[in-house]
Amino acid sequence: MKSKPFPWECGECGEVAVRPVRAPYYYAKVKHDNKLHSFTVLNLDIPTCASCGERVFCNSTEVVISAALRRHLGLLTPEQIRSGIAATRQTQSEFSDQTGIAAETISRWVTGTVIQSHAMDKYLRLVFATYIR
Repeated sequence: MKSKPFPWECGECGEVAVRPVRAPYYYAKVKHDNKLHSFTVLNLDIPTCASCGERVFCNSTEVVISAALRRHLGLLTPEQIRSGIAATRQTQSEFSDQTGIAAETISRWVTGTVIQSHAMDKYLRLVFATYIR
């Protein structure tokens, strides 16, 4: 999905002055697995209003922050989950039936909509390891 071109109208002050601003270091705090995690995201482009300073966290910024959280926690990426399932030579539906993980959950993991828990990440790694021998 493509974003509309800048500048955007600011939801806070109403000025058409929102443009991407590169934050060399963005200090994120994200709750995952019922625990608050603090980590740094390098070179994050955050749409920011030049008039009032309001920051707009849109889908593209959230995707970058989620990827940084996965790296920080050492979790499998959506691409790695997709590759692991492919290595089993099963469809996502078949993989769901074999593992007992809801097909909708697997779909959310491989699209990056949801980040898997540490426990499910370990389970996925165990399942994938049985196919890599």
